[in-house]
Order: sequence, then C-alpha cells, then structure tokens
Amino acid sequence: MKILITETDYFNEDIQEMLHQIGEVKVIDTNMESLLESIECIDILLIGLEFTIDRKIIEKAKNLKVIGTPTTGLDHIDIEAANEKNIEIISLKGDFDFTDKIHASFEHTIALMLAIMRKIPFAFESVKNYSWERKKYVGHELKNKVLGILGYGRIGKKVAKICNQFQMKVIANDIDFEKIKNDGFEAVSKEDLFRKSNIIIICVPLKESTINLVNKKEIQLMKEGSWIINTSRGRIINEDALLEALKTEKLTGAAVDVLSTENTSSHPHSNKLIEYSRTHDNIIITPHIAGSTFESMRMTGHYIAEKILNALKK
Repeated sequence: MKILITETDYFNEDIQEMLHQIGEVKVIDTNMESLLESIECIDILLIGLEFTIDRKIIEKAKNLKVIGTPTTGLDHIDIEAANEKNIEIISLKGDFDFTDKIHASFEHTIALMLAIMRKIPFAFESVKNYSWERKKYVGHELKNKVLGILGYGRIGKKVAKICNQFQMKVIANDIDFEKIKNDGFEAVSKEDLFRKSNIIIICVPLKESTINLVNKKEIQLMKEGSWIINTSRGRIINEDALLEALKTEKLTGAAVDVLSTENTSSHPHSNKLIEYSRTHDNIIITPHIAGSTFESMRMTGHYIAEKILNALKK
C-alpha cells in the first residue's frame, strides 16, 4: 500500500508509524502541484481541509482505494466521483460517541460569540495603533439574551449547556423536538427561533436541504440589532442576505468561521464578506479553524488512522 499524507497537523509521526504497518507512507507539502505529482500511484489518501479533492484529482488517482479525512463535513470531497471509482471515504461522519469527546468546535463557537459582542478584535487592533478608546468599544453582555440554536446536535447541545451558565435563555430548533425538551430547553419552530432570538447560532450539517437555509426571509424575521454566529458550513447562510443585513444595521454583528467560497479556486479574494470586513468592524471571520486545536487534531487524526487499519483488516 502507498499512503499519502497532506497534513501532518492531523497525522503526526506517531500516526505515520502506525500506518507503516500497512505500507509506505509519504508526506507532501500542502500545495496542489505536489498532490497532483504524487497522487497517481497512491492507494490511501489522508487529508484535512487544505485541499478540495475534486473529480480531476480523483480521476488522476488510478489506484486510490481510500480517502481518510478527520472531519464530519465532506464538502471538500467530490463524493459522486469517489463513488464512481468505488473509493471508500473514511471520516468522522456519524461517529457520535467519538465526536462527542471533541470540544474544539463548540468552544470556538462561544469564543466567536463573545468576541463579536464585546468587540474584542477591533479593540485590540485599536490598542496596537496606540489608541486607548474605552467608549468606542463598549459591548454587550450575554446575560438575559435569548440564544437561538439552529440544529440541536453535538455542538448545539454543548453550546446550549454552557450558555445556560451565562444566564441566557436558550431556545432551539431541530427535527427532533424531544431531545431539546429533555435537556430542559424550549423547542420552537424555525420561524419563532429567528423572531425571538437576540443571537442565532448555526449548528446544522451541510446537505442539499440546508443550502441557503438561512436566507433573507429568516434574517428579516430577526430583532433589530441581533447577531448571527456560524461555525457550520458557509453555504448554509445566504451571504448576500447576511451582507445586506450588516450594511443596513439590521444585524449588530456576525461572526463566521466558514464561507461559501472555501472550495473554489478564487477563494478568498472572491468573497464579499471578506471584502466588506476589511473596512467594517461588525463582522469577524476566522479561516475555518473551529475544529483546529492541537488536542482535537491529534485525537481525530489518530481515530481516522485506526479506522483505516480496522477497515483493511476486514
């Protein structure tokens, strides 16, 4: 077996040693040229989120049998092309018992919420320019705010429990109302979630039915001066609608870790939210790092390597 690793942040030397049990391990720099040069004879490809594995790459990978990715989302892989070539995709998708142990994404979600409401990045930028403008950066408290969680899964559930400690009123919308109620929170319709909340957190997975799930209609339902936080996937929010709401001050702010253009060749220069953020201080954008902590990357990389080893033993 020939194994290619593109990101050693996930697949470190210890994991590489594990994989030597089944074959030759090669590590490359995270650039497309290196990947295309190496992929033709590779049996197992281990990636993170740096690459979009599209049809062009999959068709060039003549021997590819497995793609391993330590992610729950798979929008960085052309699933249809992989299925056509009978390539198995091994990921964290559906591994709820394991992913429940990973705290990075929900911690980042709360960090973004605090950062945008307290204007932390903009205050720090001001201080770096030798300003000390306390009045300019007065923020808002979480206490007594209504937090609306769209998608009460692994991350939404953890966010709800932490924000309850901030004395926020938590409401949530999910296909399964019972699991929300069982945790002592109020289950509401999607429309009521947007009407009643001061802060909306997006925690739904990306699939056909969730593309543009949050559109102009939903944002217009929100209270004046609300906030939106998204650490899920960029295409779940219509970015034109979000941008309009920020420009008109319908929203006080937004904080996102994900963008709709991430898997395009023109990213990040083509994204309207990034362009807007260069001259405005009511949006924070981080480069899809919610799940990127040393602890979580080590755990997830090891888990994916073990899944591959177990799959090949069958």
